Amino acid sequence: MAAAEADGFTRTSECEPEKGVHFLREVADSAEALVPTRPNVLVYEPTSGGGLRLLGVEYASRTPGTFLGHELQRSSVVPYYLLHAWVWDPGAGPDDLFEADNPRITCGN
Repeated sequence: MAAAEADGFTRTSECEPEKGVHFLREVADSAEALVPTRPNVLVYEPTSGGGLRLLGVEYASRTPGTFLGHELQRSSVVPYYLLHAWVWDPGAGPDDLFEADNPRITCGN
């Protein structure tokens, strides 16, 4: 978490089942302003030892659009359009990589 915080990320949520724990850096004004190597959100899951494990990233835009060939999805929680990428989730298959929710995140429940 120290590295994420040093890079400008701030924890914005507790663990939510299927969503994880979010650390936000910024929200892009448009899909065109998103950068693949600079995600806006880091998504973690709690570990049994009380820590957090990085599972994926989100790209967040204030306006709709496409990014990496995928349509940004309107969030039901925040006023942004999002693309999730579960790149460090060992259970994610090719069809799961860009899904909005991750059923493997249980928050210990």
